[in-house]
Amino acid sequence: MARREDVENSIWSDSDFLSLAGPARLVYVWSFTNPRCNMAGIYQVPRQAILMETGVQRANLDRVLQQLEAGRFLFYDDRVMFVRSRVKYLRSRSNTIARAIGNDLTRLGKHPFVYKWWEENAHHQWITRELDGSYMGYGGPLEGSTGKGKGKGKLETEAFEYWKERCRKPKAKFTDQRVEHVHARLQHYSLEDVKRGIDGAAKNPPRNRETGVVYDDLVSVCRNDDQLERYMERANAKVMPIRSQAAQKSDDYLNDYPPDGAA
Repeated sequence: MARREDVENSIWSDSDFLSLAGPARLVYVWSFTNPRCNMAGIYQVPRQAILMETGVQRANLDRVLQQLEAGRFLFYDDRVMFVRSRVKYLRSRSNTIARAIGNDLTRLGKHPFVYKWWEENAHHQWITRELDGSYMGYGGPLEGSTGKGKGKGKLETEAFEYWKERCRKPKAKFTDQRVEHVHARLQHYSLEDVKRGIDGAAKNPPRNRETGVVYDDLVSVCRNDDQLERYMERANAKVMPIRSQAAQKSDDYLNDYPPDGAA
């Protein structure tokens, strides 16, 4: 069935796009306008179809695909193609389209590109609000879903296990509050950033000067973006500098948020 696809004319002034060779530009435009491309921008297509429909020479196709992958325009593994910015440029954003995206991802199961798709698109709340939270585990529904947009995914679980080991919390549980805060930080930071914040909690956590309480809980580390960055600084510093009065207060406000389920 024919489907209309719009191409924003600003693409012809995009420096990254213009840096591509002519055949690579053609394949990129083809990647999201060919009839196989779905709402998610991740679909199966044989190499022969790319050759036939774009007219790119067989001897040049590998070089073209490598250039597009290096520029993070798309990814292809001889079976599945993932057009990275497809969702970003969808003309409509509705519950129906979000559900269609969920179906597109489910059809591919646990293909590595599905994980990559979520890493690129999990910040789109219009999608995560509609899809069951289990999709946030990447690669389709997983056990342990906590609700829409807040699933115990692979990255969240890896961060939790890392925190248990580094902060010596062997009996700690992955509570809903911990899941929610870790998941929120992973929308803006990499897993390695979160782990570095955990390193800060293990190495030099904030302490309440009056009670001696140590704030090394995962909720404390991932309370918000600023908080995570403060813990990351603690991990990077060989010797913690003298804290200003304002900075000390920023640590002390953690008193209002006692660790959830601390072991």
